[in-house]
Amino acid sequence: MRQSVITHPIWGVLLTICWSAGSLAADVASEPPAPPQGAFADDAVVTLNRKLDAAAQTTPDASPAAANAANPPAASVPAADASCAVADPSAPPSTDIETHKARIAALKARLHDRMGSEADPPAEEPPLPPPPGPMIGLRQPQCLESMGISISGWLEQGLTFNDDHPPSHFNGPVANNDLDGEYQMNQFWMTLQRPVNGDNGFDLGGRIDLSYGTDWRWNISNGLENRINGPNDQTYGMMLPQAYVETAYHDLDVQLGHFDAILDYESLPAPSNYFYSHSYCYTYAVPHQVTGALANYRIDGNWSVQGGIHNGWNQFDEDSHSLDFLGGVRWQSSDRRTQVSYALTDGPQDPASDQNRFAYSLVIQEKLGPRSEYVLVHDLGVEDNAPTTGRQAQWYGLNQYYIYSISNQWAACFRAEWFRDQDGVIVDGPGTVPGVRAWSGGGFAGNFYELTAGLNWRPHQNVIFRPEIRYDWYDGGIGSYAVSGQPGLPFNDGRSSTQFLSAADLIVLF
Repeated sequence: MRQSVITHPIWGVLLTICWSAGSLAADVASEPPAPPQGAFADDAVVTLNRKLDAAAQTTPDASPAAANAANPPAASVPAADASCAVADPSAPPSTDIETHKARIAALKARLHDRMGSEADPPAEEPPLPPPPGPMIGLRQPQCLESMGISISGWLEQGLTFNDDHPPSHFNGPVANNDLDGEYQMNQFWMTLQRPVNGDNGFDLGGRIDLSYGTDWRWNISNGLENRINGPNDQTYGMMLPQAYVETAYHDLDVQLGHFDAILDYESLPAPSNYFYSHSYCYTYAVPHQVTGALANYRIDGNWSVQGGIHNGWNQFDEDSHSLDFLGGVRWQSSDRRTQVSYALTDGPQDPASDQNRFAYSLVIQEKLGPRSEYVLVHDLGVEDNAPTTGRQAQWYGLNQYYIYSISNQWAACFRAEWFRDQDGVIVDGPGTVPGVRAWSGGGFAGNFYELTAGLNWRPHQNVIFRPEIRYDWYDGGIGSYAVSGQPGLPFNDGRSSTQFLSAADLIVLF
């Protein structure tokens, strides 16, 4: 019987610590500085000052309501501040704009004389403008443009340096910048898309993504990428991340084909992520692409639900002769500061339908201000009759991000992650597949940790430069390597439980 994450004692403690840390960061970022000792800080005064600012922007008229807005009765002023009111409620309303503004200014001046700067509303940091320069895109063929179809893409390339310099040049379970000291063109990506809009009724569209580079090794869908590239031990290959048709009718849209799964915070397209490297949670805990059908229904401006079926984890061809369920729910606050997403998948992964696999992902995003954001990710998976153990296996993790926009060109990014492969079944390098040049380790039953710090520099809307440093460590049992058959640890070709990487990539969009 499956063990719920809530019933696991360590989960309660860790979830509480991580959530409290995120809440504390939000409070610190959003709370105004405390006034000095002896200063007067009254919320009622701040509220009154805001109302005065609003009144100063309006044009007075001869109505009693306008007179009361410009000259609030003494009773409406907080008792502690009644002596600040200079307006006579019995005075006739002025129709002169300058007189109106002068009286407001006089009242504000009196408030400042008595209360000081604490009477001012706290200044809010203005949002940043977009990066410099207009977005430069591909010249669209007129025949496609007339049908609402667009072509776009990007080129991602980078370098990673491992302090240990492993002889195999593999950076262990780290993806997708997994090669030490070797240039990687990760993605040369092209997209052909017709977005759908069901506001006015039925609409039909779709999307096709095609990419060439080193990332294909970490995104092999059985029956697709392995057939396209073949077992030739090549580093570079072709992948088809998405190919689907989409229909929309008012608040409902449906995708049919091969598309991104809806779990976790990170995703395969490089420009969608803040870091060059990927987390353990995204790399191993959840499926990346699935083949099937998925419906999305927008209930209102805050809620939406998703539901569908697919062939299985990274399966283009159906192996299990039965379908998996894929579904989720999303909520976004009315002020667009908070978003919560929960998604799950459940179904067999083998022809006999014995290896049922369940996984869910919880993502909480909180905008702490116009320039900062905190993200908490929790993933969990359970598989019955796991092939390497013959019993139920579990994996789960917690992942946190903090992003701060320094300017319209620079952003600082931090990621802290803990991931546990409890039974050593899910952290499995693509090199375990014959004919794929990649890390071939697996069977590491234990805890993986990583800390990553990076910068995003966007000197132009079409250019993103992402340097980062990353430290990984492992606490657990010995695994093995499929190529050599030798036992060992995850890093430095089995000789180390820690690893330090420095990396950078450059993305050019078009």
